[in-house]
Amino acid sequence: MREGAASTMVLHAGLLLAAVIGGCARAGAAPPGSGDAAAQVVVGDAAVTASERLAALRDTSRVLVVFAPTPRDPWLQEQERLWAGAEQSFADRDLVRLLIVEDQPDRELLRRFAIAEGAFAVVLVGKDGHQAFRSAQPVTAEDLCARIDAMPMRREELRRRGR
Repeated sequence: MREGAASTMVLHAGLLLAAVIGGCARAGAAPPGSGDAAAQVVVGDAAVTASERLAALRDTSRVLVVFAPTPRDPWLQEQERLWAGAEQSFADRDLVRLLIVEDQPDRELLRRFAIAEGAFAVVLVGKDGHQAFRSAQPVTAEDLCARIDAMPMRREELRRRGR
C-alpha cells in the first residue's frame, strides 16, 4: 500500500467487485478515470475470491474483514459512520478494509473466522495472517487503532520510525 493511502475492497457473492484507493468503497461510486481519486473504483478480477485477496495481503497489510448480510445492514451503516474520517489513521497503520456482503458469501472465510451466514462481524487480521480481534458489533476507529498500536509488530514499526 502506498504511503498515505487508505484502501477498501468490496466483495459481493464472494468475488472481488471493486477496490477504492483513498477512501471508503461503495458500489456505484465514480467510475474509473472520473478524476475523483477518493471515489475512483477499480474493477477487480472476478476470479479472485475474498480468501485469495486476504492471503495476498499477508505480510504487507493489516486487514479489517467486515461481514454483513446486505449493503443496507444497519450495523454496516453504523460501522461506516464510525470509521468516517479515519482513512489517514488506517493508512498510517497499513490497514485495508475488506467488506464481505453475504448474498453468496465466501464460505472459506466464513469457516475460517467462524462467522454464521447472515451475521454482522468485524475481524481484524494482523500482518502475520492471524485473527487479532473480532466483534459482532460495530467498532470505533479509535478502538481499532488502539488495538493495532498495542500489537508487537506495530510497536516495532513505530520504534523503527522513531516515534
